[in-house]
Amino acid sequence: LERKRSIYAFRLISCWLMCLLLLCSAVPDKLQNSAGPDESTVKALFVYNFTKQIEWPAHVMNTQKFVITVLGDSPVKDRLNIVLKGRRIFDKPVEIRGAMSIDDIQTTQILYVSKSHSAKLQKILEQMDDKGILIVTEDKGMAAKGSCINIIQKDETLKFELNDVSIKKQGLKVSNQLYNLAVTIR
Repeated sequence: LERKRSIYAFRLISCWLMCLLLLCSAVPDKLQNSAGPDESTVKALFVYNFTKQIEWPAHVMNTQKFVITVLGDSPVKDRLNIVLKGRRIFDKPVEIRGAMSIDDIQTTQILYVSKSHSAKLQKILEQMDDKGILIVTEDKGMAAKGSCINIIQKDETLKFELNDVSIKKQGLKVSNQLYNLAVTIR
């Protein structure tokens, strides 16, 4: 009986180690470093995970691809390309686009506004009003100014704020799980 327990324990530990090894090897080399993932990678992972917790209006999803547009120069765009390479969102291939001005934005499901374009948020909101676009920002106070989700640094970790009014205005539906994970809901 004791021998069977030790064999079982050995197999269990071996299985866990194998899973850990597989998990670590599944992270692309470009995202690995000794200190863990960088801030841009974590933001890209946040954006990807938001897609699992949000429902878009049918007219917005009537496209061949799921499009994420990054407004401004941001390393998040490169990280999104790495994180989402080969993945599908809502059974659609993912396309990451860059835009340097508001006029460059075409059909998109997510608009990621880099910190360098935060001052233009009001103009962005006017142009994107009621279009079913998840507007994600990364600068202090942007949720209060109307972005749907604002990624912030709090207690030395990245967290996010949700603006319930903006989300509803865009016709988006957010899971309770995402609401529960948010720092603040406005």
